[in-house]
Amino acid sequence: MIRKLFKVLLGTLAFIASFTASTVYAETPKKILWQDDFGEFVLSDSSGSTYTVWDYSDLNNPVKVIKKTQYPFRYELDTAPLGYKFCGNDAVEYGYYTVAGVLTSNRAYKTYDGAKLMWANSLHGIFYPEDTIPSDHSGKIEGCCLFVNCPDDSYGKVIYSKSFENIPLNKKLFFETYISIFTRAASGIYRPVDVVVRLVEIGNESDPVYLQGTQTLPSLGGTGDWVKLSDTLSLKKTGKLKLEIINNSQYSIDLVLDDIRLLIEDESDNKNFFEGKNVEIEGDSAICAYSLSRYVLNGDLPADCSYSWLYDGENIHELDDKRAIMIGNGYPIESNQAGSHTLSCIVTSPDKKDTLVASREIVVSIPEIEVVWANVVDGINYDRIDIFVNAGKNSVINEYEYHVNDLVYKSDFEELYLTSDDIEKARFYVTAKDVYGCISISEKYDIFVKPWHALPSGIFALDVVWREDFGNMFFNVVDVPEDSIIYFTPDFTPDFTPNLVSNRRELENAPAGYEFCAEGPILDGQYAVAAGLKEYRFADCVGCYEPIKIADKNVIIDHSGNMEGNALYINLKSETKGNAFYSRTVTGLNTDNYYELEAFFNTFLSDSMRFELLANIGVMVRVSEVGNPSNYREVKKTFDFSKTDPKKWSKIAVSFALEKGDAVLIELISDFDLTSNDLVINDMSGNLVVDDIRILSDGICVIADVENIEADEADEIVSVYTVSGVAVKTNVKKSDALKGLDRGVYVIGDKKYLIKK
Repeated sequence: MIRKLFKVLLGTLAFIASFTASTVYAETPKKILWQDDFGEFVLSDSSGSTYTVWDYSDLNNPVKVIKKTQYPFRYELDTAPLGYKFCGNDAVEYGYYTVAGVLTSNRAYKTYDGAKLMWANSLHGIFYPEDTIPSDHSGKIEGCCLFVNCPDDSYGKVIYSKSFENIPLNKKLFFETYISIFTRAASGIYRPVDVVVRLVEIGNESDPVYLQGTQTLPSLGGTGDWVKLSDTLSLKKTGKLKLEIINNSQYSIDLVLDDIRLLIEDESDNKNFFEGKNVEIEGDSAICAYSLSRYVLNGDLPADCSYSWLYDGENIHELDDKRAIMIGNGYPIESNQAGSHTLSCIVTSPDKKDTLVASREIVVSIPEIEVVWANVVDGINYDRIDIFVNAGKNSVINEYEYHVNDLVYKSDFEELYLTSDDIEKARFYVTAKDVYGCISISEKYDIFVKPWHALPSGIFALDVVWREDFGNMFFNVVDVPEDSIIYFTPDFTPDFTPNLVSNRRELENAPAGYEFCAEGPILDGQYAVAAGLKEYRFADCVGCYEPIKIADKNVIIDHSGNMEGNALYINLKSETKGNAFYSRTVTGLNTDNYYELEAFFNTFLSDSMRFELLANIGVMVRVSEVGNPSNYREVKKTFDFSKTDPKKWSKIAVSFALEKGDAVLIELISDFDLTSNDLVINDMSGNLVVDDIRILSDGICVIADVENIEADEADEIVSVYTVSGVAVKTNVKKSDALKGLDRGVYVIGDKKYLIKK
């Protein structure tokens, strides 16, 4: 019955609907008798718990009141829309509503978390840039509007209702409200918003006023806006008025309501419409030449004014009630020239008689950066490369991103230090963002960092004498089976012949107690040697292969920075604590050298699991002399990957020297104990990646003995340093320099002394 009634009413009122959608009451001065603009949040309270609304309990004396809410940048209505539940977080789903301001999606806006409406944030169906958010009908980001998700069964039902008393009789009244749509879906997936407004004098129901309005979702990137529903009416008998906004769609709709107003003729003396009005353009004083910036006309301006925006005197936009505008990046102007420009807005009164002009100066920014290098010796950066970024005189940079292969280091500083622990070789460039959000990109460079020990007497470079980097995958080799990949392992042996293997390979000495994982995620008690290539893609080449799926997110490149580089992926079992999961005997060393073993570690958990499920992973590295087990060194380290940069590798280093033979046993030992953690999901807690296990040496040492100190040098005053450059003795006689020192390597002058005891 209701549906039939609506069809009759809407058919009868088709002319009225089309008329009111385009009518502007320009010749009649009017003032607000009552309004529900749904208030606004107080931005000085960044938590979003304070907001203001108008109280019209006394129509002749409206009062703005301050209220509190427990839901950030959202609040409940005192009288909820009939049949709807309040939505305090996330998107507004079927059968729910919310009143919200600072309309963020899933990320913060400046210092405000905002309402975080998820997909429902897309007011008018527009996908907003990351550095902007939609505003309410008044053009304020802090302004609120009502979001209602009407389900399919709500056709013909009241969404919003309000009753009034003591309305003046026989006066010309004006009603208006604004509707829009919220969704990010493409046009056609969601039905248009369709509502009917019913205005009826209580006690005189025979002469109601009906308004009908729709808003169709624009195509993505369109200029969807608010649709105005308005008409005039006059009360004749009781002075009591009932307002109802009713769903007129047979399907679910994502409705937004704002600025519901009842106005009356203003019988005050005729004067300049804008007398006493203070209007300003709010927005950044500078903009980036390549991004969009938002500006808002802020002030006490009634409805039905028109707005014309100008940039350097040229008209760029003109729409009724358009109080906000986006400029830059070709819309609606080409703002690609650095310098000062003028943005203006001409506001015209509803009767078209009076105007008001607001202007402001804007500086267009194009940042300039230059990369400067330090610590470069013969084209090589030893151990640490110092990178500095100089900004142009007109650029104020507040954020840098240093791109090292596929790694990104974010910083607020114009300098970055990279050591041999971070990278050996890389393709490098810098992006810089100035305070106005403008981004500049430097040239790209090839960099190489070589390990060294910095000593008072000079630089001793470390050379790799053995390494296990787990090889590389080759994806452009022809004439191989489709289920195979070529890999090779240099391994410091004469045989460099490539071997044909499957997409993942086993170790020759498999980790004790662990199974090889040939496909799928590596679970508890499994391992594989593979290249972490989940996001890597190949196109238009012969013999190319799909990525190797390790887990839901991989270490995309190995420690050396190669996309095709292999690493050892292993899911440690808690019960194997104390057992070696990797061991290797290395021969060909000698007793006159000082050596250092280092190994690099990471995890292959996703970022979300990294912070939610990951237990601390303990690892011990032990180096022992073969045939002389009492000569061993070991170092333990616990990796809390939830607190470290997921894109940087962690290192364990062990120094050692041989006493008798020429061989050492290298062992990586699990120190992972799940029982010491609160977690119970052990197949996601021991995910460890190992790469670049290597032995380095910086040359022949002098065996520490009294005979090594020449008689004519015995009384020479010297200082003693560790190989890391730390002073252990200062200003002592050379004959006493080595006395009482622990086993290790020390530097005196230009010689290194090895103490074996």
